[in-house]
Amino acid sequence: MSVGQRAIASVLICQGCCCGHLEKGNPEIPRARLEAAWAGRQLEGTVRLRFVDCLGPCKPANLACIKTPLTTVWLADLADVGAYDELTAWAEQSQDLGQPAPLDASLARRAIPPPQDGA
Repeated sequence: MSVGQRAIASVLICQGCCCGHLEKGNPEIPRARLEAAWAGRQLEGTVRLRFVDCLGPCKPANLACIKTPLTTVWLADLADVGAYDELTAWAEQSQDLGQPAPLDASLARRAIPPPQDGA
């Protein structure tokens, strides 16, 4: 990616009041693993990875959003390391394609409708 060129997507990982909190019964978010994968694969310039305080709804938990210039996809129930590895694989495939890749079946099953205001 050239200097000054915009990323093709951003991945937002919720790490707010519920997501990733074991004490609330939600699986841990493997933040260090994700950050290492993004750095090791040099994804940040093409697909940004951001950890945010709260994306909104707490049910279902362990949310992520994939934001592209054309759409936002909400994902829920990222309950194990494998789910986050699939997200990393999606980012790598998107980088290789130079555009957001289609979601594989496993990630597509995790897609939820966007929450409504006040949710």
